[in-house]
Amino acid sequence: MIDKYRDIIIQATPVGTEENDSGDPLEMYTFSGKEAVMDLVWKKEYNRLLARAAAMGCRVINGYDLLIRQVWHQYTQFTGNDIPPQLLARVQFGRS
Repeated sequence: MIDKYRDIIIQATPVGTEENDSGDPLEMYTFSGKEAVMDLVWKKEYNRLLARAAAMGCRVINGYDLLIRQVWHQYTQFTGNDIPPQLLARVQFGRS
């Protein structure tokens, strides 16, 4: 069933967090290498799911990018200004 919806895979369970570090919620799935795989976990750059997907040639993104983009938009909406360049210099986009 998952093969029908596999262009973008978003992992949103707590599996892969520090508390649930040893799991892979899609261990039964074989990546083709064409998928884009995003994990909403941002504390770790890679977990088992992302490492396995990357090894198969998939584009992988961890939740860090999502977290930074949320901060960016919240700052802009709250202040009405863009984030100052000196603050952006501290942020590393696209870490994974």
